[in-house]
Amino acid sequence: MRHLLRDAVSSMRLGQCVVPVAEDRQLTTQRAADLLGVSRPHSVTLLDVGEMPSHKAGTHRRVYLKDLDAYRKVRDAARRSALDAMARDAFELGLYDRTGIPEGGADSFEGSAG
Repeated sequence: MRHLLRDAVSSMRLGQCVVPVAEDRQLTTQRAADLLGVSRPHSVTLLDVGEMPSHKAGTHRRVYLKDLDAYRKVRDAARRSALDAMARDAFELGLYDRTGIPEGGADSFEGSAG
């Protein structure tokens, strides 16, 4: 509970809204897309290929919040892993700039118009 409250306070300090929601809350495909930061057609594709579970409520598909959160965690971990691998490969190939910032901390050319 302490971790939950700490995270909530941290988010509120950043100006973010914190709303407690039951994990079995059902979301529309549009709301799921909004929370994932993708288009609704892309969220529907995720459901069609089985990347994220869904169920029918009448004639409409719904996604449980807990399933969306689980998908987001897997997606974010895969993204981090891919970025780490790319950074490691770039470093090993010497693609990072190793010149550093000049003395004085300015990262600009001398004599540029100011």
